[in-house]
Amino acid sequence: MESYRNPALVIVDYYLDTNQPYADNGLRIINGFHVLLPKAKLLLISKTINATLLSVSKELGYFECFEKNKLLFDLLKQKLDNLIMPNDVSIIERLKAYLLV
Repeated sequence: MESYRNPALVIVDYYLDTNQPYADNGLRIINGFHVLLPKAKLLLISKTINATLLSVSKELGYFECFEKNKLLFDLLKQKLDNLIMPNDVSIIERLKAYLLV
């Protein structure tokens, strides 16, 4: 299977689009990824991480939560270092550009 159809890592933002009344949040989306990609590492990022979100993450046990702050890129780089070749910095640069938009 092509790697883009079977990713090793999926990063989902909790806050998606509240302008649409039917929009799901990242937690519901990541639950769907868990069903479709049970072997993928799942990360949920959010501007703020509250106790409820951390509790749900710990209870379900199949994804990690990270707060969008200055340390996020270092934390994501640690996760990516375990999944990609060290020379491939392009994915890290693309991720930084995406998260800063």
